[in-house]
Amino acid sequence: MEEKMNITIWTQQGNRESEQADFALRARHIDFTERKIGVNATLEEFLTEFPNTNEFPQVIIDNTKIGSYKALENYLIHTWTKPNE
Repeated sequence: MEEKMNITIWTQQGNRESEQADFALRARHIDFTERKIGVNATLEEFLTEFPNTNEFPQVIIDNTKIGSYKALENYLIHTWTKPNE
């Protein structure tokens, strides 16, 4: 049985890469939690969690901060496999 990944993405409304990260996960039917600035998260919370960047989105997988959308795509290309493969 495959263990489920715990994924959180911190996004910002109107940010193209945030939208791409959301789409990349949904297209693969991967469950995730979205923390969107101004909706269910504040900028202050984001800056506390990620004090060394202001780039959106930021992705956390299994409590490991992997970085931006490009890092997520790289992770999915090299790590993720479709269920039942």
